[in-house]
This record gives sequence, structure tokens and C-alpha cells, in this order.
Amino acid sequence: MTITTVEVKRSWVVDNHGVAVFKQRCLELEWEFHETSRVQQPSVGKDGYLEFTKDSVFCVAAQIKGGRSLWSTDQYELKANQIQRKSWKKSTIPVFGIIWDPETNGLYWCDITGTLQKQGKRDKIYTSSRNELNSKEGAKVFFDTAVAKCIAGSLALQLASDYISEQVSAVDDILYFGKYDPRHYILLRKMMFGLHNTALDHAIYVLGKFTLNYDAYLDKMLFGLKFCEDIRHHFRWTISEVVTLLSRIQDDGVYRGTFGQNIYWLIVGDDKWDYVKAVEDATILAATIGNKRAAAWGSILTVFWAKEEGESKLSKLVESRPLLKSLWSYKVIRDQLKHNGKIEMDG
Repeated sequence: MTITTVEVKRSWVVDNHGVAVFKQRCLELEWEFHETSRVQQPSVGKDGYLEFTKDSVFCVAAQIKGGRSLWSTDQYELKANQIQRKSWKKSTIPVFGIIWDPETNGLYWCDITGTLQKQGKRDKIYTSSRNELNSKEGAKVFFDTAVAKCIAGSLALQLASDYISEQVSAVDDILYFGKYDPRHYILLRKMMFGLHNTALDHAIYVLGKFTLNYDAYLDKMLFGLKFCEDIRHHFRWTISEVVTLLSRIQDDGVYRGTFGQNIYWLIVGDDKWDYVKAVEDATILAATIGNKRAAAWGSILTVFWAKEEGESKLSKLVESRPLLKSLWSYKVIRDQLKHNGKIEMDG
């Protein structure tokens, strides 16, 4: 009788050890890991599905690799073929990579789907040694990041809800989970003008944390200055969007400490686009369509930014849209120009 032996690849053995260690860690954390069938053949790169049963109903997929050979300069490289990369990038649920280091028995993670969506499926996938699952604190960071990825789709649906309470709740969630995935804030920016006014004001408050407003400096330090700078690149508005923002300025204006201060700095954005011209055009549009609040605040800001040229700028606005002369803002502007030669504001 001839006995046929099957060659077992070393990498397959090590990866299976990694799965065992990860499963044990999940038990300790009261997470549930459902392992898929593992055979020695090319796979689509999902070793199982992880449910955070203790704290949520969310689920993510996991690809687990083992081996010290993956280590290089404070990070691990998760190697994969093009089939796996394509599967991960287009996955309907987030895929996370788990690396097991046999020398330290440590577990480390990375956001595979997010990396490929951001950088492209040909880029290398790395896991930082700082992204560890071995401590309680490290596991909490992984949990928060995974949940943030999971709720991205449901948040879009909530923002599109007809119910104000659901929209406001979604904005609250974005404020918390966005720090783990900045695309949540970009999603809010893209959908904010479809929200009810109450939810829109809440969105303005949240996004105001990333503006150039110095009063939000502590928020920017919390999120990271580069993080905030990247978000601000999306604060460039259409003329109709500027009209909407101007219409949300309340009676206390845009002075320091007011809600309108958030709107002022949102309009300024990253200070690398012509926001002054945008507000002037929005003022003309608002006067044309009868949006008196937006027209009033738009004319104030336009003349304010004109500085010593405020008198001629006001004349130009009124000549273009005589309606502006009938608004309360016209008298305010005229009085300031008469006494100061320009409009002065502290916000």
C-alpha cells in the first residue's frame, strides 16, 4: 500500500497558529470570530468574520497572517495577490488585516479596505506596531475604528432620513467616529445641504471644529493639524451653498462666540479659494430670489472684506440689486462706514 504524503506549507501552518491566537484573544474580549474554511488553495482573503457581540451588532471580515518575516522597521507588511486585493477593495463589509508575530505572540491590525480605497489596490499594505490588539486600550482603538467603518453606510441612510431626530443622531455619530475615518466628515460635508435646518446647524457646528477659527484650536490639536487641513480642502462651496450658509446666521451675527462665527470660518474654508467673490455672488443671488437674511449678511461680509474700499463695494451691490437698500443691514453698513470708514468685527 502506497501512502501519499501531502506537503504542508510552512506559511499555512504559521497562519493557522495566528488564527488560533486571534480566536483566543477574541474570547478574552467577548468578541465572536466565525472562521471560514481554510484549505491550501488561493482564497479571496477572508479568514473569518468578527462580531463585536458585547458592545455592538457590527461585523467585519478579517484576513490573518503570521510570521516574523513580515516585520520591517516598526511595521509589518501584509502580502496578497491581485485577486485578494480586488476582493478586499470592493468588499461590502470592511476587511481588516490581523498580523501575528510568533516571536512576541503579539497581534497587530490594519484597515485593509480603507487602505486600498484610498491608495489603490497595487499599493503595499502595512500594519504599524502601534496598532496592537494585546492591551485593553489597543483593543478599544481597534473596536472604535471597526465600528466607524461599519456605520459609514448606515450613516448615509440616516442623513437621508425624513426624520430630524435621525439626521441629528447621525451627525452626532459622525462627530465621534469621524476621528477614526475622516471620510465620515467628508460625507457630512457632501450631504449637509439636504438636511433639515436643525440638523444642518448641527453639521455646521461639527464641521466648524476643523476651520481656521483660532477659537477651535483645542479641537484641531485633538484631531491633529494635518487631519484638519485635509478636511478643510473640502470647504469650498457653490454659490447656492453659500446662500444657504448665510441664511443660517442668526441675529447675533458672526462675532466671536456666536454660532455665526462657525459659518464665517466655514465659508473661508482653507483660505485658498476666492471666498470673497463667492459671498458677493451669493449676496446678489440671495437678493434676486428674495432670501433677505442671506442677502443682508452677505452684503455685510462683502463690505467688511472690502475694508477701505467698502463704500464703493456697497454702491456696486446696491446698484446691482436695489433691494439691498431696503434691508436692515444697509443702515448698519452705512453707519459703520460713516464712523469708521470700514466695517469692524471681532469674529
